Amino acid sequence: MVSLEQGCSVKYQPHIDGLRALAVLPVLMFHAAVPGFSGGFVGVDVFFVISGYLITGILAEEIQNKRFSILRFYERRARRILPALMTMCAACVPFAWFLMTPAEYVGFSRALAAVPLFVSNVFFWRETDYFAPDVERNPLLHTWSLAVEEQFYLLFPLLLLILGGGRGRAARTAIIALAVASLALAVFFGRDHPSANFYLLPTRAWELGVGAVLALAPPRALPVRWAAVGGVLGLALIVGSVSAFSSSLPHPGLATLAPVLGSALIIHCVRRDDPVGRVLSWRPVVGVGLVSYSLYLWHQPALAFARLAKGAELGVVWTAAALAVAGVLAFLTWKFVETPFRRREVVSARGVAVFSVAASAAIFGIAAAGHLSQGFPSATPARAALASVDSRMQPNYGLSAECDRVPVPRGCTTTPAPEVVLWGDSVAMQLADVLLESRPGLGLAQITKSACGPILGLAPVNASHPPGWARECLAFNNAAMTWIRSQPSVKYVVLSSLFTQYTSEDWGLYTPEGNRAADSDFVRAALLSTVQQLVERGITPVIVSPPPSSGEDLGHCLVHAVRTSMAVGACDFPLSASRVERRGVLELLDAMGPAVRVVRLEDFMCADGTCRTRVDNVLLYRDRVHLTREGARWLGARDGFYENVVGSEPGTAH
Repeated sequence: MVSLEQGCSVKYQPHIDGLRALAVLPVLMFHAAVPGFSGGFVGVDVFFVISGYLITGILAEEIQNKRFSILRFYERRARRILPALMTMCAACVPFAWFLMTPAEYVGFSRALAAVPLFVSNVFFWRETDYFAPDVERNPLLHTWSLAVEEQFYLLFPLLLLILGGGRGRAARTAIIALAVASLALAVFFGRDHPSANFYLLPTRAWELGVGAVLALAPPRALPVRWAAVGGVLGLALIVGSVSAFSSSLPHPGLATLAPVLGSALIIHCVRRDDPVGRVLSWRPVVGVGLVSYSLYLWHQPALAFARLAKGAELGVVWTAAALAVAGVLAFLTWKFVETPFRRREVVSARGVAVFSVAASAAIFGIAAAGHLSQGFPSATPARAALASVDSRMQPNYGLSAECDRVPVPRGCTTTPAPEVVLWGDSVAMQLADVLLESRPGLGLAQITKSACGPILGLAPVNASHPPGWARECLAFNNAAMTWIRSQPSVKYVVLSSLFTQYTSEDWGLYTPEGNRAADSDFVRAALLSTVQQLVERGITPVIVSPPPSSGEDLGHCLVHAVRTSMAVGACDFPLSASRVERRGVLELLDAMGPAVRVVRLEDFMCADGTCRTRVDNVLLYRDRVHLTREGARWLGARDGFYENVVGSEPGTAH
């Protein structure tokens, strides 16, 4: 996300701008959810390599020629980064005000405060999962990569100074060693700390380091044929990564070597007159590369605010319109903001300093006001109404958010001698309100851990839920079964889960013997074994399905419906759509046969083939799969719910 600095003497290479286009376009397509770009996020890795290469080349030349000034370096960085970044942030504020609820505006304000401090990566590490569906509506998510770069360049010039400009073999060896250490750290953290691995500098520095080593390497002329082969291989590695990678892959990690080395090959090998060079030096491609920084800045806000405005998933038309708007804004920003600020004869060093301080302070002040006011919930009647909706959309942890521990905490039981145990993941949590509404005074115990379904000896695993987490899930379920067996009062165990984490090919399966690919027969056998162990103790197992789902964020749709005064049934969806969305889960539950009673929530929520999301003023869903607390109570008040759960006597299932 950098370009050659104004006034530097590094020779311009048009194919580098072409490589920028190759980096930014997949990122846009990935965030727009365009098919075929499941690994488009690797465009950021390509940017890091380009950045390390260009900036290191400039720094090394200045240090060796004794022209280096740390203040002048930071001035150039400010000219390059801040004007367009602050412009984008300022433009986001009014759209966030009008399109976000007060709670969403608080989240936006906190992210906004992190931008001028260049700690967005730390903020998003603590607050979000980059690949979670709800981040699609976060207009500032992409600023994490800018924070990584600026943190790197806060330290790297000093390191290069210590190493005498980096041209000697010892200096290059030191940088290579640091890059290898960073990659090793990424591999280690990728297993058990995926969010920190994705966002933080120590596990990203090696990508910039590869570019730095490339810039410091002694110039060597490659034979034309080998240079052409290297360029083609580099292009293939990047394009292959864009199409083959997915969010289930630990990233960065060893696989990330593919796009990183592909970028390095293109930078090192490509010449303007070879096949890849001609493609990357083609004027339209170079043009995209020239505006790539502004295009990167504008694409995420354009897509995020489009999603907020529509209140549903973007179709082809909305996606195309959002990207077109981003393209127009990128060109205007490049021409009227980026370009003038890079020219010292237009904006002096003092002018850059004044702008940087004033703009950063203003953005931080706006952010602080949004955070401290809790999103200005009473500023207007409309915001007050949305604040009320916010409170109704809070997570429903059931009896307590502390029910992910065994022995079961006091707050996770309604009586010392529970008759019913609720066991499962976050989908099970919401059933506490359902069961208590259906049978007031019920002796209930809750044992629930988010994403960890009630299946012994089996846990889901992916990049966001690595083996370390999966081992915790296995131990949690073993402890849950031990506790249940120790309670003579228990007659029924309600097992509930989203179950898609066990049936989707986007997840793997973790067992005490190690990982295995998605396997429906294996999952079925493990679930049957779990319920059989309950039956052997004279306990009746009951499986409750997840709520029906269309695949879209129904909670967001409901908020949008309230904000725009849409009809009560505006977010309802056909039962047939849910059955398609839940195909793997339904097949798993159908395979239970007579071994266990299965309660299907669609029987209570989908009358006449239409699944309800709102009944009068009751909002049923808070997101794609979870019910609001009021929605859970509405479901529990439906005739016959509890009777469906206890429809068989203890010990009769087989």
